[in-house]
Amino acid sequence: MKFPQIDHSEVTGELREIFDDIEATLRLPWVAFACRIMAGFPGALPRAWQRAQPLFGTRYAEHAADSLRRMTVLPRGDMADPRPKLRSLNWSDEKIRELILVLDAFNYGN
Repeated sequence: MKFPQIDHSEVTGELREIFDDIEATLRLPWVAFACRIMAGFPGALPRAWQRAQPLFGTRYAEHAADSLRRMTVLPRGDMADPRPKLRSLNWSDEKIRELILVLDAFNYGN
């Protein structure tokens, strides 16, 4: 099943402001899939974000998210360092740093 969604590059006006505020409040470089779907239904995302933003913007919410992140880490023993393999595939140190930033953002956001 495919869900219609509106991407950040497609929004204007009030929705653009809400997308920007979601990213700023959650400190993420993207807007969640569910929000992008709600954006397709007139008035849905503005109403939902108006109620959620004051809660998500608190230290309590940040601490709760940190707690969830800690609980999702599974013990895996010693993990191999992927950098030598990436370098053997001609990845530059700069490209590896970019990958780490992206993975950190996904880990933080998810």
